[in-house]
Amino acid sequence: MAPLAGILTDESESSLTKAYAANALGRIGEPAALAALAASVNTNDEMVRRQVAIALGRIDREEAIPDLIRLQDDKSPEVAEVASQALAGWEKKLNRKLVKRKPALEK
Repeated sequence: MAPLAGILTDESESSLTKAYAANALGRIGEPAALAALAASVNTNDEMVRRQVAIALGRIDREEAIPDLIRLQDDKSPEVAEVASQALAGWEKKLNRKLVKRKPALEK
């Protein structure tokens, strides 16, 4: 898992490679994966942030919630929507409101 985590912070890696690494970490779902994804929440690359949000939403650990809340307010509507959907799933699972979510984008 360490090689995947390293890809996310390696400036020489392409955005696509970083997005694939985030996807793989989300599917693995280990605590170390969560830390690596959390470290990438503030990346400048929208595609990578979106994949990080998807990956965090896949990880069944409450520790993902604060980063999902942060991503819900992302400047990219696509990233914010993915994070909002993941948070809605957590609210259903926990049977309580976590945050005031923005309305879903109309399609």
